[in-house]
Amino acid sequence: MGARTLSTAGMLSISTGLVGLSWLGPDASTTAIVWPLVLLGVGGVPFHPPSNSATLNTIPPEHLRVANGFLSMARARADSSWTPFWGGNSCGLSTGGNHGTARRGGVCDARG
Repeated sequence: MGARTLSTAGMLSISTGLVGLSWLGPDASTTAIVWPLVLLGVGGVPFHPPSNSATLNTIPPEHLRVANGFLSMARARADSSWTPFWGGNSCGLSTGGNHGTARRGGVCDARG
């Protein structure tokens, strides 16, 4: 299977997940939210490696170290920017939506 086929399949999965998320309303169940997120994650697996490879193949050899470092930094930045979002949402889901009202000393306890 070629890189273009993998990238196309991954992008279709990502697009389908984004469309699925856009159709959700405020009363969507957890299950209805999870399946588009799974499609987003599954779509990233075949999409990102060929995309990164194609990007780095356009860089002159003397600049590859800088370009690869920039790509790694951008990936780390994207990963770290989602941490507060997922942490806040997991606390909301684990406490039934009552943020900061978990048992005292718990992970989501707002009082510390």
